[in-house]
Amino acid sequence: RMLVALRARASRAPQARWERRLARLAAWVLRHPGAYRGTSALARLLEAGLRRTPWLPGPLRAWARARELPRLSRKSFHRTLRR
Repeated sequence: RMLVALRARASRAPQARWERRLARLAAWVLRHPGAYRGTSALARLLEAGLRRTPWLPGPLRAWARARELPRLSRKSFHRTLRR
């Protein structure tokens, strides 16, 4: 009950503009296979830079250094599924 009440309260709370825009962008990318493939390819290219964290400010840098991002798969889920 408590989780349901908290979720109901969170859904009524106003969202930040950037959150709404990010959610719309994600929905758009997920609806368009070409955009999804493109963003996946871009993520694979940028993976090395994303794994390094010197660009994070202050305490976030220390937090991120204690965590490892999982490596991105070289093959897409659909490509794996087709085999």
